[in-house]
Amino acid sequence: MSGQLAVSDRDALATNDVVGGDEIERAAAYSSYIAYAGTYEVVGDVVIHRVKMSLFPNWVNTEQRRYLEIEGDQIVLRTQQLDIGGDVLMTELRWAREE
Repeated sequence: MSGQLAVSDRDALATNDVVGGDEIERAAAYSSYIAYAGTYEVVGDVVIHRVKMSLFPNWVNTEQRRYLEIEGDQIVLRTQQLDIGGDVLMTELRWAREE
């Protein structure tokens, strides 16, 4: 299992260099993106991700729980609400069936 999450409306970097961007732009990109990999297990309506590799070092060897829902033709995984630096956030992954 692997996941890559990014803020959907984040700005493009000002440079056309694929790996470019100044320090502020790279920090902004890093703060709006995460990737991780490991194994998973589904228990009822909860998906448990056992993280083995992660862009966030503190996630390595942790269990990340996502709440599973079916909304129409989409599968949705959501985190619980997180308080990060005073901001309350909840991430979600959505998969839509392709015709």
